[in-house]
Amino acid sequence: MEVLKRRFKAKVTENIEQANGRILRYLDMNNGAEGTVPEWCITSFVILPKELMDSEGHVLEGAVIDFREMGNGKVYPSTSYERRKIPLQKPLPKRMSKESLYEDVLLYQENTLDDLWAMFADKSSKGEIAKETLLHAFEIKGVAKAKEQYDFLCSLLNIDFVELGMQESCSREFKSSFLHSANPQRTERSYLYQQIFREIAAFANSHKEGNVFVGIANDGSIRGVEKELLDEAPFTNRADFQKDFCNQMSQSIGNYSFVSSIEIRWYKTPEDKLFCRISIPKWNGGIILLNGCELYVRDDAGKKQLKDNDLIEYILSHSGNKPIQSFNETVALGK
Repeated sequence: MEVLKRRFKAKVTENIEQANGRILRYLDMNNGAEGTVPEWCITSFVILPKELMDSEGHVLEGAVIDFREMGNGKVYPSTSYERRKIPLQKPLPKRMSKESLYEDVLLYQENTLDDLWAMFADKSSKGEIAKETLLHAFEIKGVAKAKEQYDFLCSLLNIDFVELGMQESCSREFKSSFLHSANPQRTERSYLYQQIFREIAAFANSHKEGNVFVGIANDGSIRGVEKELLDEAPFTNRADFQKDFCNQMSQSIGNYSFVSSIEIRWYKTPEDKLFCRISIPKWNGGIILLNGCELYVRDDAGKKQLKDNDLIEYILSHSGNKPIQSFNETVALGK
């Protein structure tokens, strides 16, 4: 029989939706310690007061719950709550289907210039190229440089050209994952997405066009994000995942005009490796502050965060008459 160790009150600070169910992150009001517990371990066995629950039956952030901690370290709801006669079943995890994962993605292939001309010739032999276009193509092939030929053929053949390259650059950043980070203790998406949001904000504040490729290793090889989206993302389709990513980006960046200018496209290889390109246009608006107080810029060496005097100097030299996005902290810095 399990031995009761103690009783305590805890405030729910986050209700985190994950692929295998919701997790409650709480703050122990007795000793200030943080902890987590699966939501279903609470709501499946007892009936919590209505004021602690939202309209969908989930525990509200800010709710204060009475807990019991047992000798083995496990946490349960207090016996003061009404116990359910029949426990609720543990909710089945949401899973994304492969069909929805790959819906409307673009095929990525590393085509050489010769490959594109061969594709052009094939379409020409089938009568799919207009005479005027044929004449223009012959002119392009005779006088234009390879890059101009490549761009012309990609446009004509409706191929979305993606240049991954072998390494990162001032305009190109690689991220291997959406949902994995160097800190395995943090699994909430709002935290995991930040590694990508920092890169996006850095491009904006450097006033350069750039691309963040997610699913690409540092050496430029395609690692793919298909497994993590299928196994870990708590969404039934890729569109909902992207909507969640964009919503959290809007909350972190706080500038609708900038966020709405960002373009996200998905690609798959012939081997079904899935990766994402996040295209950031040149931003001429106000300074972008992540989470209201973090300022990132980008140079040839990559992203860096400005702090202290560097932060103040950047704001003074770049703000001008443009609004600084978010924050009372910036006003305080100028005092």
